[in-house]
Amino acid sequence: MSKQKLPYIPQTEEIIRFFNVIDLPKACIIFFLTACCGLRISEVVKVKTKTDINLEEKTIFIRDAKNTNRTKEGYGKDRIIPLPEIAISPLKKWIEIISDLNTPWLFPSEKSPERPFTIRQLENWFDDYRKKAGLNQIELYRDKMNNKNPLYRFRFHTLRHYYAQRTYEATGDIYMTSQLLGHADLETTSIYAKVSQKGKRQAVDLAFQSPMTKITQRIKEINHSQREKNPIEILQGRLAKGEIDFIMYRRLLAELNPEMIISRET
Repeated sequence: MSKQKLPYIPQTEEIIRFFNVIDLPKACIIFFLTACCGLRISEVVKVKTKTDINLEEKTIFIRDAKNTNRTKEGYGKDRIIPLPEIAISPLKKWIEIISDLNTPWLFPSEKSPERPFTIRQLENWFDDYRKKAGLNQIELYRDKMNNKNPLYRFRFHTLRHYYAQRTYEATGDIYMTSQLLGHADLETTSIYAKVSQKGKRQAVDLAFQSPMTKITQRIKEINHSQREKNPIEILQGRLAKGEIDFIMYRRLLAELNPEMIISRET
């Protein structure tokens, strides 16, 4: 099994910060659809309105995914992704906006509606908004030559990681998550199970909930009893249990309340 580097999963607050600085409707809907459907950058620019978007069935058809020129098994596959309910209204509005362009593409090029939006332009937009949002933290990664290279932690593919993690934690189904992402190898998807803290927390809670119930109840009883008793009552209890003798009891009692001992001796 190959060693996998765990992906960076952004916090929801970071996603919100990113979207808060976007000022172009086209950019906003592209990044929104990417985050809601876990699309690769090469997939989102190729979506066609009439043939790929089905608002009635609430699905998006991803055809010939990833790189069609590669011969490795699993590349160039089609898949159907459910559109979350929250994405339906924004998509309808965007389709209305571009209805007069006579374009087959959901996101046509800025230069010609007959061509799809370019990956380079989309990357440029993402870089600009990332900088405006202050999400510029850099991490190092090793390439095939084992050289360390700088890479932005928050990048376009991070939106896909966010989708994958949210989907896995909502379902606990790694196989379903793999299908939604279009992974050819289940091992690739397993990194989201490794990085998920929610699943680990649930497992630990479930493992100790039953056997520890009586123990936690006993702790509550002890804490409650200690809160109710004053120091003198606690000393009396220790004397009754034989934990201290009478001489020690009187000495400790004198330290707590000297007047009580004096009054008894007089």
